[in-house]
Amino acid sequence: MVAKSISNLKWDTPTIDAARRTLSLRLENLRDALGAALQSSGKEMDSIHKLRTACRRTDAAFQLFEECVPKNIFKNSKQVLREYRRTVGKARDSDVWISWLVKRFNKSQSQGLDFLIGYSFAQRIPAQLRLIQIGEGYPFDYEKWMNEVLSSLKSPGKELRDLASISKSKVVPAFGDLWNQILTGTQDLNEMHESRIQLKKIRYSLEIVSDCIREDQAEVLFDSLENGQEILGDMNDAHNAIQDLTNVAEHLRDFHSYHADPCQQIIGQLIQEKRGIVAESASKFDQWKSEAIIARLDQLVPSIYVQSEQAETSAVNNIATEYQVEIKAAFAV
Repeated sequence: MVAKSISNLKWDTPTIDAARRTLSLRLENLRDALGAALQSSGKEMDSIHKLRTACRRTDAAFQLFEECVPKNIFKNSKQVLREYRRTVGKARDSDVWISWLVKRFNKSQSQGLDFLIGYSFAQRIPAQLRLIQIGEGYPFDYEKWMNEVLSSLKSPGKELRDLASISKSKVVPAFGDLWNQILTGTQDLNEMHESRIQLKKIRYSLEIVSDCIREDQAEVLFDSLENGQEILGDMNDAHNAIQDLTNVAEHLRDFHSYHADPCQQIIGQLIQEKRGIVAESASKFDQWKSEAIIARLDQLVPSIYVQSEQAETSAVNNIATEYQVEIKAAFAV
């Protein structure tokens, strides 16, 4: 079984059962992660990271089983998750930034780094206060929302009757779009950031439909996607740091000219360091794409199991057959 996949979900699990089990587990995990992030435990950075990941996994589950959720509840749930993601995203970005600055701290550059660390904390505190605000009423309001979602679930219809149907109609096309985007995209940082977001969505969706992927190929696929995601994550963190540092440098003299010179010096050094990380990550991503092409990742997802029509129509013979259907990708490598 692939790490983080949901136990007991099989390719032929009815969609309503898969939706109920998946959303139940994802919402419970999100509830616990939110509770941990709202507490002062000395492990706030880890808690925020886990909450951000839980938000994304839950959002992927809602997207996959959208047809099982009434429209009004689906819309409300997406708004709740969006607010969580935005708030936690700001907190997480500040945590990464603060951690990086603290590790680089030394007495010879203390004046400039002191300023930047203080600036970063000034960005982090409002994010935590906003998280506490949206978490007001926890856990009772959260569990009310969770119960509302789970009790409202409905069957999506015959065309999406089981997990294999969900994989075939949603995951495979999404993966094809992502694959085309990666192979035809440029090294534009905004494009690569979008690819990173889509990589995460695909990976979290595949965790749910992992039984629809051939067992001998699943680990290769997940490991490769995770590696690509991490490379783009390093690039995105460095790019965000460059933007923040540039913004601070541009406005520093207007607000505190006395400390401008030592701060500008350290900011220049940090920007150069981060530009080096961006360039290194871009090279690593090119290598990742080459290895992914060789591994033919585009052929790993489309191979899913679906129940044969003969099994549905030949009830007299009571023959339960399954066969593997190779869905031809709408793209070529």
